Amino acid sequence: MKDKSLNREKERLRNRLDNSGFVRAIGWNDNENMITGWTSFTVTLFFLNGHLPEVQQRVCGCVREYASLIGKEAKFYMSPVSSRLHLAKNGRIKLLSENDIRKVREKGGRRTVKFLMASHETMEEYNTVPPKFSLFVSLQLDIEDSEDEIPPERKVSMISAVFPPSFFLIDKQPLTFTDLVLKWSNALHPLSGTAGWGISQHSGEFNFLVAQDTFAQELLRFPGLELPPLPVMPEDTRLFENHIAGINWLTVICRRFAEQAGGEKSLKALGREYPIARYDDGFIIQAGPKPELGDRKAKRIPSYYGKVHDLLRPLHPPPEELRNCLIGSVIDFDPFTKDLNRYSKEEEAQRSLDFYNRWMNRFSADTKMLPLYKRNKKLREYFLSLFSNLRE
Repeated sequence: MKDKSLNREKERLRNRLDNSGFVRAIGWNDNENMITGWTSFTVTLFFLNGHLPEVQQRVCGCVREYASLIGKEAKFYMSPVSSRLHLAKNGRIKLLSENDIRKVREKGGRRTVKFLMASHETMEEYNTVPPKFSLFVSLQLDIEDSEDEIPPERKVSMISAVFPPSFFLIDKQPLTFTDLVLKWSNALHPLSGTAGWGISQHSGEFNFLVAQDTFAQELLRFPGLELPPLPVMPEDTRLFENHIAGINWLTVICRRFAEQAGGEKSLKALGREYPIARYDDGFIIQAGPKPELGDRKAKRIPSYYGKVHDLLRPLHPPPEELRNCLIGSVIDFDPFTKDLNRYSKEEEAQRSLDFYNRWMNRFSADTKMLPLYKRNKKLREYFLSLFSNLRE
């Protein structure tokens, strides 16, 4: 009886942890609320030399390891060769391989190899719900393109993994979250990266692009929450050759970036609460003993993250370039009418810049939330219109 009771409690806790999502109307269908993201553990690494066979081999190794970790949750994948979507057959999916990368290169016409694996059980899930588990890979190749003047050794590739919170907080795994980040960092020698609390976003490109721009409020309310940048176009990762996308509980920076922030001495000066792990070409900074979300409304700001953020502030892009690694523009919905609020180009540009500036100061208790929405109707008028519709 005791074991059954413990198992029930464990499942209740798993439910609470793994089903913390962001729900809102998305504009093209005002009558439906849509889950736009799940609170998850995320790992995102940006690295160079994705065109080299030895790096491709290591990336495929990370893919195999992720598949091994999540086991039967790997139910869906996008072919890197055809870009077609497939469900698992007989409980198995086809993983990214060096042979796939070679085929893409030989076909020509594409500068990037993209691979996605996720926990979607149906195509309908893929189109409507973010995955609880997912792995996304974007490898930049050395295919010549008249529009692309950047040499292959400077092109930035990336890998981004998502896990539901219970995966590491409740279930026993063969390696810890921190061990996984260190292992992948040793394999890929990233320029930068982050790991901690993040948002699992839609796999479908259309939903992803629309939902991504609705997270401004959450990113300011929960300072420890990250929105991993997922590239749509090959040039979307160029910014990360010389900049970081953000900081989190674990922040990965290469030696070049560390030198720009004052060197290893400056990292150690953060203090005992900030353990520093080394990988082959850089450092992993841990901000405090555990990942923190914080909650600005409850006046809880992550107690360790701000110090890392301030140290690495010079490595962030300028605010006007943050649209390339955070959200493109700040859009929101009237909670009374569920209508998408419309702004002029000037209002939208200013609203976005205002958000980026606040986001860069999100670990300060003085930073305020954005106004939630531009109300198109007064509250009294809204309710009067409801009653009027009922009478009709």
